[in-house]
Amino acid sequence: MGSISRFHCDYIDINRDKDWDDLFATYWKSWKDPLQMTGLLTFPWLGEGNTREEESYEAAKQAYLELARQNPDQRWVRVLDHGLAGGPRVVGGGAFTIHREAAFKGGQAPSGPKSNTVDGDHAPPDIKLPGLGYPVNSERNILMRQLYSQMWSWRPRFMLNRPHMYGQALWVIPAYRHLGAAVEVMDYWLKEADALSLECFLEGSAIATPLYLKKGFVLLERPVMVFGHFPSNNGKETPSKEWDDLAIANGFAQPFPSSPVICDSTFSSAYHAPHLLLICDGIRTIMEFIDIAIIGGGPAGLTAAATLVRQLHTAVVFDNHKYRNAKSTHMHMVPTWDHKDPKEFRSAVRENILDRYSTVKFADVGVSKIEKKSDSHFHVVDDSGKEYNFRKVILAVGAADAFPDIDGYQEAWARRIFHCLFCFGYEDRGAKTTGVLVVPPIDPGMGLYMACNAAQLSDQVTLYTHGNDQFTNAITPLATAAKAAFKVDSRPIKRFVDNGSSLTIEFVDGSSKEETFLVHNPKTSVNGAFVEQLGLELSPTGDIKASGPFYQTSVRGVFSAGDAVNPYKAANAAISSGCNATVAAIAQLQAEKYGIPAML
Repeated sequence: MGSISRFHCDYIDINRDKDWDDLFATYWKSWKDPLQMTGLLTFPWLGEGNTREEESYEAAKQAYLELARQNPDQRWVRVLDHGLAGGPRVVGGGAFTIHREAAFKGGQAPSGPKSNTVDGDHAPPDIKLPGLGYPVNSERNILMRQLYSQMWSWRPRFMLNRPHMYGQALWVIPAYRHLGAAVEVMDYWLKEADALSLECFLEGSAIATPLYLKKGFVLLERPVMVFGHFPSNNGKETPSKEWDDLAIANGFAQPFPSSPVICDSTFSSAYHAPHLLLICDGIRTIMEFIDIAIIGGGPAGLTAAATLVRQLHTAVVFDNHKYRNAKSTHMHMVPTWDHKDPKEFRSAVRENILDRYSTVKFADVGVSKIEKKSDSHFHVVDDSGKEYNFRKVILAVGAADAFPDIDGYQEAWARRIFHCLFCFGYEDRGAKTTGVLVVPPIDPGMGLYMACNAAQLSDQVTLYTHGNDQFTNAITPLATAAKAAFKVDSRPIKRFVDNGSSLTIEFVDGSSKEETFLVHNPKTSVNGAFVEQLGLELSPTGDIKASGPFYQTSVRGVFSAGDAVNPYKAANAAISSGCNATVAAIAQLQAEKYGIPAML
């Protein structure tokens, strides 16, 4: 992964056109891609198919520049990437304002004029910021004003008139969000504040809390931003559909009180903290959506990650480190990885992705819950309780084996009992005798096919039906007619004994037989509770129902790959389906993003 040493942070000269243009371009991009709720409210027309994006961009750039010039205590910072062949590039920045003693009063915007007093002490301020291009008293206008009014009412209650440095904005363009650029801006700001012996204050979303706490901020409280019924719909108390879409659908669904006092004066004990951080539960919904949740870190999930990064999509790979082939020390049929350890493969793929790409994160934790909100919104909770919002989901969760109720089977699994003779068996070629266990889900037809695979590697093959008369009667004439030395043994099996290089089969009648290996594929089930949570259909074999080549499940927006969907469970099949499922998920994502008919 990229090192933060490649980044350099400094103040810009706001009077230099190029400095301002380069910095504001990253500010705009960080809000617009993906567009967040506050970006939608602050920058007009972006929510209208970007038809007036250029106009909105120029208006915003000029308005912010005027505010910066009006306030000599406002500092604008850029972070440069010096690790590029073409020279340094601005990839993010920040805006910080020094508030000297008695310079800040409640109800005043951080860098704009005082508010009107229309709605009590905490009225929406008459701010001179981009976004008021929305018609006066329109719901977008009111919601935006209320958003900033509430945010700006917190700081004076905490800081009173003490001098402090206020973090107004910190942003990084999407491709750099996991490379340390944001940390560079934060470090620069705190060094400046410490040099001036100033306290720091910022409001942040919950997604950034770990970074802020790591930098010495003290978490004060989690007040709720209040959005809900607003008497703006022609004087009616009930919100219009537009208001629903903007507020309630975005998570701001709490009743709106007559006097929205969201904080009280119970924070005096925190006034002596060096840096203060306010996290608002209600603003959590303003966090960016991540494009794709990849559940599972095996070959399918890793391939999904390696595929989507090529189109600059974002993802989190959730890996609980539970793998069906955990006992296997070798993998096969994957070019350049033949007969190598699957652990090394997983580690190398992850390292390769992180070294070259920046839009994927790996979370070494499982997922406990997935809830579909819409075709392009999935709420995910990991095993630690952390919450995420994704646009699409790829289930690469693998499968769990349900072994036959025969003593010793589980201990011999993947050691002397093989599920696939493309994955195993070659190393035992030339064996005198091998066996096939013909018990469900293996039926006589599949048992004979497995026997043919075994015959390629051994002189004699015995099909064991474990006392199943129906299977014995069905398979015996077929085995006799085959052009191979197939035998059928119907004796009930008592247990298996793994000898290391061979397997002993002990029968109920006290006799035994030694085989070099035994072939059998046990029943499997999809890992996790996601089939039930999402209402997914299953195939007759118990896999997630999702046909190739694109592996869209019965629930739109949810794709599956690997052992969870393939009846043929092997690394190469997982890799293929992981790639195809991701291409399909991206096709849906991009159709929604660019407003074209969906192919899938």
